[in-house]
Parts: sequence; C-alpha cells; structure tokens
Amino acid sequence: MDDALWAFGRVSGFVSMVLLTVALILGILTRSGRPLPALPGCRSPCFTATSPSWR
Repeated sequence: MDDALWAFGRVSGFVSMVLLTVALILGILTRSGRPLPALPGCRSPCFTATSPSWR
C-alpha cells in the first residue's frame, strides 16, 4: 500500500508539472499575438488588454 501511494504521488506530481508547462507555453504563445493553428476562430488576439476608462 505504501508503494502504491508513493507511485501515485510521483505520477500525479509529474502530470501536474507537464500540465503546468503546457499551460505556460500556450500562454506565452497566445500572448505573443501570433495566431495558433489549433484555434482557427481566434485570428486576432481574443483577449486584448484595454486601458481603463478612468485614465
């Protein structure tokens, strides 16, 4: 049982690290302004930063 829990913790940590890395890379790529081939409906930046109206 201890070996199974250790293996589960090890694998879940590895999966979390991979998912975080993928999310980070996708965030950098989408923020760079280049369209991603995997997102055909997002030709221009979907989330554009606008300045607040109170400025």
